[in-house]
Amino acid sequence: MTWEERLIEAEKVGFFTDEDEELAGSYETCAVGERHHINPKCGTELDRLGMLFNIAVTRGNIDLAWGAYRDIQTAQVEA
Repeated sequence: MTWEERLIEAEKVGFFTDEDEELAGSYETCAVGERHHINPKCGTELDRLGMLFNIAVTRGNIDLAWGAYRDIQTAQVEA
């Protein structure tokens, strides 16, 4: 299941699952890893967005998670 599918499902049921929260905690399995297939360099915009996405999911803030997800989709990888 993609993060877009997980976000749509969370909107339907009103919460993220335990699995969603676990997957959001690692760059390998969060929206950053899904989109960019990297662990971003510490302190970069992509790193900040990944942390924001994780916080949003673990706190159950679906709107904030969507915002971070959209920003991750359009973010450029910094060299």
